[in-house]
Amino acid sequence: MAEKAKKTERRKVFEIQTQTEFLTEEQITNSLDEHAQQIEQYAYIKHDKDAYSAEESKNNPSHIEGTLKKPHWHLMIIINNARTFKDVAGWFNIPESYVQQSKSTARTDKLRFEDMLAYLVHANAKDKYQYMPNEVTCKLANGESYGQFLERYINRKDKEAMNIGTSKKLNNLLHAVEFDGLSIDEARKE
Repeated sequence: MAEKAKKTERRKVFEIQTQTEFLTEEQITNSLDEHAQQIEQYAYIKHDKDAYSAEESKNNPSHIEGTLKKPHWHLMIIINNARTFKDVAGWFNIPESYVQQSKSTARTDKLRFEDMLAYLVHANAKDKYQYMPNEVTCKLANGESYGQFLERYINRKDKEAMNIGTSKKLNNLLHAVEFDGLSIDEARKE
């Protein structure tokens, strides 16, 4: 995204990622409290066990594969009314470059936020260190705990995966009947 567009673009879902030396937990909690009326939901975690991957090492020789990254925060927020990246950076008194948009390709803000929440413990990044759900501090919709969210998220993803599998099986069955001239019983046996 061009820097100029980022400055004026308004969103409701944001991620703040920065090293712990630039943002303390006290600063996070103070800012969350100060902007509680604008922040609908939030969750954050300190990542202090992440290691550089082979790809990160390939892209930057100073990042040696397997060595630990500097401790850093991941803070996910969803706000009531769309704001700019600059506005959100100002709430936390950090450079705008630390405020990011979701990398999720989900269709809605709610689903993008859920993908971001799952990333906090790397539930959707199995090749990375798996953090414990009790390491996440959060305020989620309807008083849901992070553990409850994670269980719901995993169940939804499992159902989606089963539906994709079921859809493929059904498509193969229909194809065999329509184009291969098989009966439904014959297609099921294949």
